[in-house]
Amino acid sequence: MADAAVIPGLLTGRVALITGGGRGIGAAIAKNLASQGAAVVICGRTRAALEHTANDIVRRGGECIAYQCDVTDLPSIEILADKIRRKYRRLDILVNNAAIAKFRTPLHSLKPFEWDDMMN
Repeated sequence: MADAAVIPGLLTGRVALITGGGRGIGAAIAKNLASQGAAVVICGRTRAALEHTANDIVRRGGECIAYQCDVTDLPSIEILADKIRRKYRRLDILVNNAAIAKFRTPLHSLKPFEWDDMMN
């Protein structure tokens, strides 16, 4: 997938939002969806990572817009939804990929508040 160019296909005309889309699995999903013709919106907390992924997708001929957004913050989500609505008037694909792993302990050792923090 590293050198994949956009090939119009099954997802042409579709709009996809990938949370946590700036790096790792989220970036790989964004690149894959874009390579199949989807217009991709990525969001996350780290602007530099988002811009790097978006630029990579656009350089290969895809459409990608990056928005800095913390999905644990409702006003941020509402602003993002409004931007997508105004730009595309639709959302066809949602990939809830955003995550945190700030506690480096086995799951069975997490305290309830640590578990809740990660799930939120």
